[in-house]
Parts: sequence; structure tokens; C-alpha cells
Amino acid sequence: GADGGAAARLRRRRCLGGTQVHPADLDGALQLTALLAKSAGSETRLPFSIGEASLGVPRGGLWPVATRTAADAQCVWLLGEQPSSAGTVRLGDFETKALTAPGPVASKSGAKVRSWRYACAWPSVRCDLQDTPPDVKLLVLDDLGGLLTSSLPTSAEHAETSPEPLEGNWKAVVLAAGASLVTEQLDVLHRLLSALQELRHPGCTPPSTPRSRNSAPNPFIAAGASSLHEPAPSDGMPIPLWVCTLGVQPILLSEPNVRCTHSAAWGLSRACRREGVLSLHCLDLDATADSLSLAARVVLQPSIQPAEGSVRGLRVGPSLENEMVLRRDNLHIARLVSPFELDRVPARLTIARKGAITGLRLEPQGEFESELLSSEVEVEVRAVGLNFRDVLIVLDQYPGPRTEPGTDCAGVVRRVGGNVRHLSRFAPSFGTAFGCLAAYARTDARMQVAKPAALSFEGATTLISTWCTVHVGFERISLRGRRRLLLHAAAGGVGLTALEYAQWLCAPALCTAGAPHKHRLLRRQGVALMASSRDAAASTLGAQRYLCGLRLHAVLNSLSADFISAACALLGERGRFEEIGKRGIWSQGRAGAIRHVAYDVRDMSAEAPMNPEWFQRSVLRVLAQRASAEVVHSLPVYEFDIVHRVQDAFRFLANGKNTGKVVLRMSCAHVAPALQLGFGALRSRLDASAGAAAAAIDLDRLADALSLLDRLCRQFVREALKGLDPTTVVKWHHKLLLQWCAGARDGGEGQVDGAAVERAHAGVAPEVALASRCGPHLRAALQGTTAYQELLFPGGSMDAVLPVYQDAVVANFYNGVVLAAVEAVVAGLEDGRQLCVLEVGAGTGGTAAMVLPALQNACAQYLFTDVSEVFLLQAQQRFA
Repeated sequence: GADGGAAARLRRRRCLGGTQVHPADLDGALQLTALLAKSAGSETRLPFSIGEASLGVPRGGLWPVATRTAADAQCVWLLGEQPSSAGTVRLGDFETKALTAPGPVASKSGAKVRSWRYACAWPSVRCDLQDTPPDVKLLVLDDLGGLLTSSLPTSAEHAETSPEPLEGNWKAVVLAAGASLVTEQLDVLHRLLSALQELRHPGCTPPSTPRSRNSAPNPFIAAGASSLHEPAPSDGMPIPLWVCTLGVQPILLSEPNVRCTHSAAWGLSRACRREGVLSLHCLDLDATADSLSLAARVVLQPSIQPAEGSVRGLRVGPSLENEMVLRRDNLHIARLVSPFELDRVPARLTIARKGAITGLRLEPQGEFESELLSSEVEVEVRAVGLNFRDVLIVLDQYPGPRTEPGTDCAGVVRRVGGNVRHLSRFAPSFGTAFGCLAAYARTDARMQVAKPAALSFEGATTLISTWCTVHVGFERISLRGRRRLLLHAAAGGVGLTALEYAQWLCAPALCTAGAPHKHRLLRRQGVALMASSRDAAASTLGAQRYLCGLRLHAVLNSLSADFISAACALLGERGRFEEIGKRGIWSQGRAGAIRHVAYDVRDMSAEAPMNPEWFQRSVLRVLAQRASAEVVHSLPVYEFDIVHRVQDAFRFLANGKNTGKVVLRMSCAHVAPALQLGFGALRSRLDASAGAAAAAIDLDRLADALSLLDRLCRQFVREALKGLDPTTVVKWHHKLLLQWCAGARDGGEGQVDGAAVERAHAGVAPEVALASRCGPHLRAALQGTTAYQELLFPGGSMDAVLPVYQDAVVANFYNGVVLAAVEAVVAGLEDGRQLCVLEVGAGTGGTAAMVLPALQNACAQYLFTDVSEVFLLQAQQRFA
């Protein structure tokens, strides 16, 4: 009972599998503790820990005994027929933990919340099956009521009708576990276990269990042994072993008549494959004539390798499959996918449990409960900028009214109310929408304005709360040139925006930051006066040293505790204190006690809805105008995908690691989830494109020109090394270049000039121009007297190197091949779909310049990457 003990008797094992105490006996003893549980019978408990263990060798029949020692701890013994200390197994302080999960959370639309991260999908695939001769020999065990044998070749033999089914050269062995009776199912599983036991430990006789009336003695044992130890003489490959079921795996959630009777056969097959005992393949049928006919061909294949590959949407090569589903004449394989795909099902972010970031969940977004008001707009959200306010809402620590996270969004207007004039359908917009962490959001049209082309969707979301807060705050404090300003947490989103605004106004700013990398960021922004944001006393001492007895005119604060009082002490008469923090805010009484300071709390999430016309006219429109004039720039962005990394985004922001803005990228309905073009077709397209491009080039003349160009470069190397003292080359990377030049100066086939190279082939003119510019200065570059950066990029310009990567014949060839690949992918997109493109090592942008026109109407996002910040800045000016 629950308050006493429990005892049982285990069946004696004839084969211990090479152990003194079989693991299954230990597992049976531990399972006995379930009888002592005080909780509900439906509760699932998992083993947690064992305090101490004493392992003896019990003999004879085994008796497991369990007694309770604590609320969640038991002591388990495994005794033999003659108990002794040397023949007893004792597991002390065995603890279990209940496996609990939060209850289901219903959405407003009534849809079920998906709390898991992945689901199993069964996409249809193409697979080239080999033709098999009609006289192959196939062994079938426990047929599907004769359905399978009737579709197999005439030489297929059924185990129930053949006394010696294993005589001959069998092509494959099929176990058809499709019977409907439970006893027959147990018989099939018993045969599998018997074969497994016989193969692992020959000579052990498994215990007998009841068999069905029509079952064969034990033919599967010999069949399994032949598959592992006796290769087929024809091809030298092991005999495939197949487990066929009927209607076990649902390829669609709505598929009717799904049977779970024989799903254990799939689990057992997976366990056999995982432990390396038997290579069992699983095949699920639907009993149609097309399915049975296809099954007859599938089971005779040495292996199944679909061309789609093992990763859905990334077709890099064929994959080896061992689990398949046949529905009519379609072959389906399993792939892990998201619980629901955002490209087909609009989704929204909900908080299943407030107080923890792990409570964030994605659920399908249903239809809106009410009609669109005449003053509202419906926006398809593309990006959402996160604020620390959103983290506090999720953690249930927000001091304001309870609301949904998410306010700053940018997207495309899908529907407009009858009274809305400044926005139109399908126009990009940005602004405020409460609870906008969803595929679609509705908001007052006065809280949205048209997005300027100078800002991306992600960039626009970085400015809504940050710039608007700074703009309104600076207007209230009348900040202007030569007025001293203190910016707390200046490396955050509001801090960086306020710093740019203050520099635009020529107002000196004293900035505080925490981590060293944040201080380095502020130094790169031109900040000379910095202090710590981790200790109020150190921050105050640093500020006093910089001020040299002077006082501050204004403070923009987002910190709490002693930082508030210390900053107030640094303010002069009629100083302004703008509080934008959310915790530790002073009350009106405490703020009023400081007579020389005006303490003002700024919360744009509360002010904007109270006066939307002012917010649109005086804030959002001004922001859009200044962004178009490139007076305002977007902040550094940390992008996270809402499907896979939404919790990472909130944790990243909560830990204070960001030095800019954290943005959740929705990327839902406008991004194609996978390429619609296989690698085989793409390779054929590239071969044709490369062949046409090579035919247009005179390869013989190009080879001569490249040979002359090589001679020209070697001439410059010889001239540079002539009489060069190696001791004058100081820097280590210059020494490496010197060693390379010493090995490349051989030659001396005669002098050649740049004109001769260009006459050989005009397509190498950009390389000749760059070599003629840099070659004469090679000695000075080695000695460090001339900067090689200035040779390649005079005055920071790309004019010298850009033709090499964009106009030269070799660059044109490879860029053309990339362009052909991109055009092939774009041509295969479905209507309305777009791509997210990542270019790694984009450099001077030669490839991007050729590819971007082809992506003009098919690209949702193009990410330009390079290790050089100079290249990134040049690309931003050129392409953004």
C-alpha cells in the first residue's frame, strides 16, 4: 500500500545476456515503487536519483521489495529465493519526480496553444526505384490478410504456408504487422524479440508465449540471422528486413481511420536500429491497390534514397531513409518542422505563464473578433522592436496597467478604415500598435505613418520608442548647444539615440555605461566624458571630476536607486530631470521636495494614446522627415526570429547585453520557407550558363593575357626586391609578404608593359590598372613608408579596386554564374513569395551589384556581410 511496502515476483530468466543481474530485473524492481505513490494514478513520475547502491548476485527466483523511507524516497531490494548479504541487490533513497506540465491555454480564437518546438511532417518525395526481375524470392511473415502477397511477385512466399521458408536465395524479408487482433500483434512482437534475443545470444531459448492459430514456428529468427551474417550471393548486400503496418502513421492531422494497434512495431524497429542490433525498415500502407503495388517495389530495393535530402528545403544530396509511408502512389518520409508554419498560418505571441520568459508561446492567430473601425488600420507586421518595458510585462514586474508586450512595429498596411487618408493599402508604415507581436495587428491610424525608403522595417522599429522619447524629452528641457547633459545607460537604445541627437545639437554629453565593450562603443561615437553605470558612488565621483565644479543642465535617466538622487545633486538651479525608467521612480511628494530641480517622468507608451493627433503630427512625422533627410539613423540591430528565438531575444534584452536595439523579425507570409529548385536542376542550369559564358570569351587570348599579367607582376616584385635590405622590413605581416615575394620573383622572360597585356585581351584592363598603380610602390609598402590601404583605397574610395571585382572578365564570369543561380531560384518561387538572402564576404559589392537587380521584386531581406567595417559603410551608402 501507499504507507507500507510492496512485493512481487519476477519470472526467472534462462539467459542473463552476459550479466549477473539483468537490467530488466532492476527496472522491474524500480517500477514496483509506483505502487507506493500517494499521487493520482494519472501522474507520470520519472527516476531522479539513487542515494546508495549495493549490488549482489541473487540466485534462483527473484523477489523485488519496495518500502517508503520519505515522502518521495523509497528503498528497493531485489532478493533471491535464499536471501543473503552477498545475494541481495539494495538501492537506497531512490527518488522520483513528477513530470508536470502547464495546463492547456486557450487563445482568444479558441485555438490550442502549441507548447512544443517541433512536429513531424510527412512530405511527399520523389524516388527513383530500380526495376526488379519478376523471379526474385521474397519471404513474407504474417501477411495483411493476403493483401500484400497478392501484389508481390509470384515467387514471394508466405511463411504460414511454407514449412521451410528460408530455403533459397531471398531478396528481402517482410514482416506484415497489420493484423487487427491484439493477440496476433503480441505474437508478431514476440517473434521480433525472439529473433533479437537469438541473434544477440545464440543458444538461449526464449520463454514461450501463446501464438495465434495461423502463426509459423519461428521463421523470423533464421531470416534475421541470414540478413546479418549471410549476404545474398547476388549482390553481396545484407537482406533488407521490412516491418509493414496498415494505417498507423497519419500524414495529415485530419486523416481518418488511423490505427494505433501496431505503432509499437515502429518503436521497436527504432530501438533495434539505435542499438545496432537489426536494421529494420518501416513501411506504412493504406491498403489501396496503388499503395500495395508501390510497396511491392519498395521492399525489393537495397536502399531508399530520395533526392530531396535529409533536411527539408535544403537539397544538398540524397538521404538514406528507413521509415516511409505510402498513400496511394505517393511516397512520404518524415521530417521535423515547426508545430505550425508561419507562411501558412498567421501566429501571435502569448504569455502562457507570466513571471518567466519560458512562458512565451506561439499560437495560431485567428480572425479579429470585431470589424475594423473607420479610424483604424490593419498592419501585416514585419518587425517589432523590443523595449525593456516588454521584458517587465513578461516577468510580471511592470508597474503600470496590465497589457500585452510589443508596441514598436513596422509592416505593410493591409486594410484601412473609411476615415483614414494618410495611409493606403500595401503601403509600408511604422509606428505604435499595442500587442503587435503577431502576424497582423490593428491600431489607431494616427499612431502610424508612412515608412521612409531610407529605413528598413527592422531599422524603423529601432527609432519609434527611442527617438520619440528623446525628441519629446529634449523639447521639454529645451536642450540646445553648450548645455551640459548627463546620459545614463548611454549604450542602450535610448542612450545612443540621445547621444546622436545631442551631438546634432552641439550639446556636450557626459555618458555612463557598464561593460567595457559598451565604453568602447561610446568612444567610437566620439564620447570623451564617461563614467560607470554600475556603481552610483563611482559614477558621481567621475562626473564631479569631469565637471570641475560646474553643474549639469539636464539629466536623461533610465537607472534606479542611488543614481537618481546622485544625478539630482549634480544638477544646477532650474535643472531638468527627465525620468524614462520604469522601476524605482520617485513619487510626486519626494520629487517636489527638491525645489531646484524639475523632475518629470516620461512614458511615451502612456502619453501617445492620450493624444494621438499630437503624437502623429509633432513626433512621428518629424521622425519620418528627418530619417528621409538622413539626419536620423537607425540603431545597431540585434535580430531574432520570432519562430525559433523569441525567448533568446527576451533573455538577451533582460541580461543587458545589447548595445543597440533588439528586434524580433516576423518574416511570416512574405518569405518562402524552402527553395523550390532541386540541386540537380540548379546544377544543370549553372552548367549551361557557365558554358555559354565561356563560349563568349576567347579563352586562348585570355590565357595569353593572364600569362603576360603574371610576368608584369613579377617584374614589379623583382624591382621592389632589388637592393632591398630585409632588416628594413619590420612588421611581421610585411615579413610574410617579403617571403612570398622572394619566391615569386623568378622569371626574367623579358620586359612587358601594361599596354601589351591589354592588347592581348581587353577584359583584363582593370587588373592591369590596379597592378600598375600598386606595383611601383611595393618596396615602400614592405618598408612601411607607404600605407597599402591608401594604394588600394585612395582617400577611402573604392574606385581603384571596384572594377577588378565588377568589370574584369574573370569577375564577370563568376558573377554571371551566381546571377544565373539566383535567377533560377527566383523563377521557381510561388506567386507572392520572397527570399531572405545572405551574402557572406561581400567585400566591395561586385556580386551584390549584379545580383540585386534580379532580386528587386523577390527579396524580403538582403544581408550584406564582411569583416571590414569600411566595406560595410561603403555598401550602406551604395545599396541601402
